[in-house]
Amino acid sequence: AMKPAGTIVIDFLNARKVEESLIKAEVVVKENVSFHVRRRIEGKYVIKEIEVEDAGTRHAYTEKVHLLELADFENLFRDAGLEITEKWGEYSLAGFDEVSSSRLIIKGRRRD
Repeated sequence: AMKPAGTIVIDFLNARKVEESLIKAEVVVKENVSFHVRRRIEGKYVIKEIEVEDAGTRHAYTEKVHLLELADFENLFRDAGLEITEKWGEYSLAGFDEVSSSRLIIKGRRRD
């Protein structure tokens, strides 16, 4: 549901950059709390498993993020009657580069 003159902005990760720079495992300690993080790619998804250890109690969480690329967003926008008007690769609004950009930030509007 978008007004006729409305604008949409999507801030997403750069799937290619994530695939190339994925940190598979790490332990982060903050304020005496340990976070054991494991990441892997399964098909078109990044699976992140986090185990938190705090005062002898463990909690486990799983996050699953679809690795959508620019072409995927172009298809989704087209199917929804939208068009991409601008795209950036960083919060500084530098242009999007599939190889080096950390983000995929898309601005779009309705095709009327």
